[in-house]
Amino acid sequence: MGRRFVLLVAVLLVAVGLAVADYGCDFAQWYPRQYVAYKASTGPTMDGRLDEPFWQAVPWTESFVDISGATVNQPRFDTRAKLRWTEDTLYVAAQLEEPQIWATLTEHDSIIYHDNDFEIFLDPDRSSHYYKEYEMNALNTSWSLCLNKPYLNGGYENSSRVFGSKGWDDQGLRSAVYINGSLNDPAAANHYWSVEVAFPLKHIVYNTTFALPIRDGDLWHFDLSRVEWRVEVVNNTYQKLPNQNEYNWVYAPTYVVDIHLPELWANLQFSTANPNGTAPATVDPDASIKVDLPKAGGFLVSVEDHKTKRIATVRDDRLLLVK
Repeated sequence: MGRRFVLLVAVLLVAVGLAVADYGCDFAQWYPRQYVAYKASTGPTMDGRLDEPFWQAVPWTESFVDISGATVNQPRFDTRAKLRWTEDTLYVAAQLEEPQIWATLTEHDSIIYHDNDFEIFLDPDRSSHYYKEYEMNALNTSWSLCLNKPYLNGGYENSSRVFGSKGWDDQGLRSAVYINGSLNDPAAANHYWSVEVAFPLKHIVYNTTFALPIRDGDLWHFDLSRVEWRVEVVNNTYQKLPNQNEYNWVYAPTYVVDIHLPELWANLQFSTANPNGTAPATVDPDASIKVDLPKAGGFLVSVEDHKTKRIATVRDDRLLLVK
């Protein structure tokens, strides 16, 4: 398998090299977004509010963009996030601008994106294998799952929704929601809802090659996503508009409507520096090669080396090469 993998990658790289030579592609433009998460001695109060010093000390991410890219279909509402960590926990917070705050799902491990939701994706060893996904709605109902590899490569959902008590769940996870407005009330003056999530690190790195403790300068792959549905008011309740697709607004775009392309996710850099300063950027040494090839009708080739966890994928009009 290893020899076949290397051969295919070599062929793909030759093709990409010719495309770059012909079309002058700039690799630097494809380097993903990167956020520096600063270490803290203790965590925040888990109430969904982001006004305490723990969060005020660190910057927001850039605003989310449409999943298809930053130059099209710009989000109607703003979404930003912050991340910090302690010795044993990763903290994620987000603020979602929203004039219509609603949620219906109340059962854990429901398919949460059927409501408006906030989603977190974490790939500690940047291998695109055994990455963790977490979704939550404005009722603080959640869905936790682990992907052995992307769906594109034959991966599957490991969760208690699928496997019951034997399925993956985020043991020890804590979350909270704050609503600036009123939930499920069309008459309310709604502004935003905000979330806090605390992930025990030992569970997030489970079954990956990443070894705790986290060290200054360590890099993970991650992404953040927001699913947004258009709704109308019927009999003083929100109802989704029929025959309408959802919007997908993300921190790092994947350029197609598929968040499960970890090789295109952002870099999460861990820092032990003072958050009032600026930690030097750690460049990802295994940054994916992402080349915008001319439209040619679209095609898909994917091969995986299970031993080394390397994947080479041609998806539509782009080559994705992962370590």
